[in-house]
Amino acid sequence: MQIEAAIYQRLGTFTPLTDLIGQRLYPTVPTENTQLPFVVYTISSSEPQLTTTAPSNLTRYALELDIWGINLDDVLAITEQTKAALHGYRGGMFQGIFLTTRNLAIEEDGFHETQSFTVWATV
Repeated sequence: MQIEAAIYQRLGTFTPLTDLIGQRLYPTVPTENTQLPFVVYTISSSEPQLTTTAPSNLTRYALELDIWGINLDDVLAITEQTKAALHGYRGGMFQGIFLTTRNLAIEEDGFHETQSFTVWATV
């Protein structure tokens, strides 16, 4: 399974999150005219790990989640659920996922929070 599909599966089956956003979870960009709130996820980098004797099957990924919503309470509720779904998670290909930064911004049409995660996975 590709890392993007595994992220989608983890977030898309986490009921406390899907109760808030439904199926509005998108890789890289949302569909046109997407209703708020929604979440976009992007793998922004990958770094295969090496040992002194050979390549490892462990890779470190940088994952960005962008949470968009009309009101602050919705955005904060969604960010808490994305954090609950991912931060400290281990299972399947994931050896560990860890929240590294959060950044909340007021936008013209609502609110936007970016969460950055470090993902350790075997592929």
